Amino acid sequence: MKFNTILIAVFLFLMVFLPTQSTAASFSEPLSIKAIYKHVNQIAQNPHPTGSIENKKVREYIVEELTRTGLKPTIQTEEITTTNKGRSTFIITTTVHNVIVKLSGTEGKKAVVIMAHYDSVPFGPGANDDGVAVASMLEMAKNLKEKDFKNDVIFLFTDAEELGMLGAKVFWERHPLAKDVGMVMNLESRGSKGPMTMFQTSRQNGWLIEEFSKVAPNPVASSLTGDFYKLMPNDSDLTIPINKGVPGINLAYGEGWTDYHSEMDNPDQLNRPTVKHVSNTIYELTNHFSQQDLTTIKKTDKIYFSFLGKVVHYSKDLMYIFTAAITILFMICIIRALKMKVLEWKKLLFGFLGIFVTMVLVGAVNFSLWLLIKSTWANDVKVWDTVYHANYFLIAFISLTVLLSIVLYQYLFKKVARNELFVGGLIWWALLLIITTIFLPGATYLFAWPLLIMLLSILLIRSKGLSFSMTIISVATIVLLYIPFYKMLFTWMQISMVVPMLATMVLLFISILPVIEVLTKRRIKLILLSITALLFIFTAVNSNPNENLPLDSNLFYSVNSNTKQAYWISKTELNEWTQQFFSDGTTQNLDDFIPNRGFISNVLVNEAPYINYPSPNLQIITNEIQGSTRRIKLKAAEGTSARSFMLEFKEGEVLEAFINGKEIVASLGDENLGKWRLTYYGVSNKGFDLEVVLKNSNPVTIKVTDWYDALPSFVNTMYSPKPDSLTSRLEYSDSTLVTKEIEL
Repeated sequence: MKFNTILIAVFLFLMVFLPTQSTAASFSEPLSIKAIYKHVNQIAQNPHPTGSIENKKVREYIVEELTRTGLKPTIQTEEITTTNKGRSTFIITTTVHNVIVKLSGTEGKKAVVIMAHYDSVPFGPGANDDGVAVASMLEMAKNLKEKDFKNDVIFLFTDAEELGMLGAKVFWERHPLAKDVGMVMNLESRGSKGPMTMFQTSRQNGWLIEEFSKVAPNPVASSLTGDFYKLMPNDSDLTIPINKGVPGINLAYGEGWTDYHSEMDNPDQLNRPTVKHVSNTIYELTNHFSQQDLTTIKKTDKIYFSFLGKVVHYSKDLMYIFTAAITILFMICIIRALKMKVLEWKKLLFGFLGIFVTMVLVGAVNFSLWLLIKSTWANDVKVWDTVYHANYFLIAFISLTVLLSIVLYQYLFKKVARNELFVGGLIWWALLLIITTIFLPGATYLFAWPLLIMLLSILLIRSKGLSFSMTIISVATIVLLYIPFYKMLFTWMQISMVVPMLATMVLLFISILPVIEVLTKRRIKLILLSITALLFIFTAVNSNPNENLPLDSNLFYSVNSNTKQAYWISKTELNEWTQQFFSDGTTQNLDDFIPNRGFISNVLVNEAPYINYPSPNLQIITNEIQGSTRRIKLKAAEGTSARSFMLEFKEGEVLEAFINGKEIVASLGDENLGKWRLTYYGVSNKGFDLEVVLKNSNPVTIKVTDWYDALPSFVNTMYSPKPDSLTSRLEYSDSTLVTKEIEL
């Protein structure tokens, strides 16, 4: 019994506490961490969105550092116009400035591209997203310059990633160097700490996985994330070369999600173990791939996962054979157990349904409790799509899930024998294996290996008891596979999605059924209940915002040049700072104030002191009716000092559009996709030419907006300053938007 107790204690400790620990271990420093910090401090002094003065400063710093190293960087400067995620009425235009430096190899057959973006969001300095990667690349270029290597290595610092991978599009579609690339590594961040994780690969990734697993330091990778990422609408700079058939891998760290795309993403939030893991990963992978033959590297996709500091991998073809073999073995085990009269069909069905009901109940209780917490104290610390103290919440819910599982299993023991309950649970494991094989093959390893070991337990049955020896192995396998799995869920998914998914832990207890009676003791249940309660109390007591746990805040200033009126607008609930701007605020539609493509977006609005900003400049060059169409030629934004310019047609369907003489592809209007709007980020004070053809000759209203990256200066004198307990986030934060309507 003492051994059983030890086994259970180890199981619970690993499942409850290890998921919160960082996997970014300590390494040597082949790249100077001190230098990387220096670079980040320069890069992330201020927000530096595309087209801003700060963006230019960062670009000049990158060029200066590369030149000082003895390299010869070039700048690819090109205007690009594209639709936002294929929405044909949502047009984005900007001029990108990619920084490119090529180090020639001894053979130079195919090049390796190391890629990261140097722009940031308008309201965040971008120390982690993507300053750490950019800084590491600067040091890697310096390091590599002193070495001999076979392949050309191209360091690509892209612009305008935050606008929709525009810098990457310009390089991969227009630059001559893109034609001879063998593979690409994209470096990203969606947080402020944690290990550098390989979360995406191109198709036919077999060779990439094999080579990655050879040299990546303390690798964190899973084929599940790759498959899951394909199902999501998210994109990164790697999307562009992958869609063109270039092999590649995507790496990022994602803990500290609350700092992402905010003022908190500053150099003070850098995590040294993370910076070391990022730089060492870049160092090892760049050195390795620069020496490999990249002429033919596409190979059958792999199933892969991190295991004891290594990457286990095998071909997807083998996975199908593996699933079929385990399914057949499962059927043999059941038939054998039935013949031995160890199982009874009716009790087996009850065990199967009992496991299902247990999972449903655990998921329902967890989710209901989360909704209750979210509506009370968790709402006070909610930020972005997650919450502060997320790890504490999740440990609490894991502890609660274990407690609920114990109680419900204790009830099931009174209704069905453990053999039937055990095999009933295995049926769920088998079903999930088959389902993932069909729809999410990258996740099959989570079910195949534990199921195989537990099936061997059945084959070793000598009586109506279960093989205890195999229990130890199955417990170890499940813990080592599922710790990284739950860790991944906690890092990359919203807590509201993870909490109900913890119901899958019910299946994990199948592996310890032979010794689970230890858990049913009152002492164990009291310990789990105490852990749950104490952690929830901790999150409630520490729910007040402060400088380390700031709340989201959003405020911008809108000017109507036609009516000479101004307004404060906010997308977030009132807080201690914004309430001074909204003494008589009302909820209104954002589209009534700025070009919002006709969509309803409720915001808080209040009248503000009027400042006579220059009216947005829109010159009508020609306005001709040609049969049933109207052709308009415009000169927009000439002389503007704003960083961006928006133009929207309030009526009419756009049939054709040309910007600076170049046709805008897929410019057809569609009422279901919203009104036709063009946003020019980083617009020059020389302005731009726009020609459009509208479907009919009816009168049309054009709404134009100058978009400045700052609130008016009187905010600093007439209102109290924003406290450190608030952080700017969401579109238009800390901006001034001056709008005018012109009727034709």
